[in-house]
Amino acid sequence: MLVRLLPKGTLWQVNTDKTIYKLFLGASQELQRVHVRALDLLNEMDPRTSVELLSDWERVLGLPDPCAGQAPTLAARQTQAFTRFKGDGGQSKRFIIDFAANLGFTVTISNYQDFRVGRARAGDRLTNVTWPFAFRVNAPLNTVTQFVAGKGSAGEPLADWGNDVLECEIKRIAHSHTIPVFSYS
Repeated sequence: MLVRLLPKGTLWQVNTDKTIYKLFLGASQELQRVHVRALDLLNEMDPRTSVELLSDWERVLGLPDPCAGQAPTLAARQTQAFTRFKGDGGQSKRFIIDFAANLGFTVTISNYQDFRVGRARAGDRLTNVTWPFAFRVNAPLNTVTQFVAGKGSAGEPLADWGNDVLECEIKRIAHSHTIPVFSYS
């Protein structure tokens, strides 16, 4: 491409044994390398596909979080970084369910309400005025994350299970006046 950009004419006739051709060949290889690295940078802009800059994403997002522990796999690290990057901003049931799904957990949310005469019935639990600010996160006892070919790398476990990341991230996004309660079955 660089040779084709030269002016037209007899003086500028370039064949493979001329010095200018060899100069352009060396320059073009470096320009190609820079271009490929620039394309690689596009993958690093998103924590879901980041590899080289993942540690920078984690540092900026406060990961690894001591309460969640180290994410054991590259895919788990990318997922946690992406979920934390995009995850602030909601408190609805749907938001928390989607937030947990982005982390790889299937949950449901149950709300509590305080016991009030006229609204409560016989057999309802006696609760006080703080219960409307609590919500229960219902999750499986153990969520298993399987190794995925193409996303994992050598040395990673074939499966990982546990709910530490779920609890840590839900507690982190919960508003200060709310109380998340975790129920595993």
